[in-house]
Amino acid sequence: MVKWVDSATESGWIRKQVARTESGGVCKCCTVGILLKESPDELTIMQNVSDNQYGDFMTIPRSCVRSIHKLQVRKIGSK
Repeated sequence: MVKWVDSATESGWIRKQVARTESGGVCKCCTVGILLKESPDELTIMQNVSDNQYGDFMTIPRSCVRSIHKLQVRKIGSK
């Protein structure tokens, strides 16, 4: 599990005073998957797997990563 931050945006009109006090900040994200590859600049997480295929990759810049937690994996149906 990778916890990371991303840019945030808001669209539409908002009063200046409200914008100064209530807007801003980054999006706090969490991605769960299998670490496929990593480099000093980025991590690539594989989010889906079948018998012989991978799917839905996400590459996250290292500068955005706040923490990495290793999760235990169990096969479906195991106790």
